[in-house]
Amino acid sequence: MRARALWTAGAVIASIGVLGTAPTAQARPAAPADTTQFCSLPRGSAGFACFYSDGDRFSVADLVADGLRVGVIWQLHGGPQDGRTGECQDADGANNGNTWCNYDFPEGSANAVEFATVARDGANGAVQVHGDPVIGYVSGR
Repeated sequence: MRARALWTAGAVIASIGVLGTAPTAQARPAAPADTTQFCSLPRGSAGFACFYSDGDRFSVADLVADGLRVGVIWQLHGGPQDGRTGECQDADGANNGNTWCNYDFPEGSANAVEFATVARDGANGAVQVHGDPVIGYVSGR
């Protein structure tokens, strides 16, 4: 009886979704099993950023329409490129999705990337807001 009740409820929900009177969930593609995501927390005008170990990618998002440009500054630790630095900037305004930057970092279990979000006035302007640092591992964890 319980199985029939669940099936009936499922059929009703499916029918509602087909009629378009209720939103339907969209499945998100699963990340590869060897991908690890490291993210900062949103901090004021600095927005937020994530590092993905698979493909050595950063995503950065500006969440406040305040005229400041949000970026993620990073530095590699360990390995043959120890000390390498860079910045990925979200330069197309606030609240319109993430900007993605793809890099090629050397693999190794001890190789890490330290990053933080920043908000600055223009591409090379002084940093106005600096988020807390995050450590991400290049080979995942």
